[in-house]
Amino acid sequence: MGKGQLREEPGAGSPNHFFSVCISQKSNEDVSNFDPEFLKEEPILTPIEDGILAMINQEEFRNFSYTDPELES
Repeated sequence: MGKGQLREEPGAGSPNHFFSVCISQKSNEDVSNFDPEFLKEEPILTPIEDGILAMINQEEFRNFSYTDPELES
């Protein structure tokens, strides 16, 4: 089986089982399912076109905030 290919575990009976086996995580920091070469790449933010945010009704986000509880420590 080639690098990056998925394999079905023996006895897997449902697509949900197959999916969970392929993307199982040991923790929120687990990156074992990612190619090591991908992890070496520098992240690049995708720029948005001028005016896009102005077209989105920002009122929908008034008084909204969220912080992942795992980041609060």
